[in-house]
Amino acid sequence: RPTVRAMSGHETDLSRPPLMQHQREALGTIGRFLESDKHFSMSVKGMISTGKTRLLADVAIEIARSGRQAIPLTPNRRLAWAASQRDGIECNSIYQHLYDIGGAEEQSGKVDGATKTIPLRPCEDSDDCVYLVDDAHLLGNALFQTPDGKQFGTGYLLADLFAFTGLGT
Repeated sequence: RPTVRAMSGHETDLSRPPLMQHQREALGTIGRFLESDKHFSMSVKGMISTGKTRLLADVAIEIARSGRQAIPLTPNRRLAWAASQRDGIECNSIYQHLYDIGGAEEQSGKVDGATKTIPLRPCEDSDDCVYLVDDAHLLGNALFQTPDGKQFGTGYLLADLFAFTGLGT
């Protein structure tokens, strides 16, 4: 069987195409942002299929090279799976990361007892980790309960994210 090996001696990922010029410029801007202590959040915006998720893969690699933990998240499992298949990014859905989905569901304090609350889990992420939220425009902070009566945390996803990360304090 033929094998593929890098000829230059540098680490090469042949599964992803090289970054385009606009993506390399964005990567440089993100790198400078990560070195700064002035701000705690940044948004990368662009039209669909402009390479934002592809860029996220290289951002995660650069964060890891700097010795920090990159935590790529997506709004749901389907998007996490797509990012891992298409761009080679190991993602979790934000729900998998924030909530104790595998644990026992606890009854909420509702009088009718029909709503089951899936609790926010304790944050065990490193203090200097970087959360990378792909497709963040799909996240909301409106009260959300599933049709079968489940509620994740307080029911307010962004409020739970800020509480989990400590960014809301």
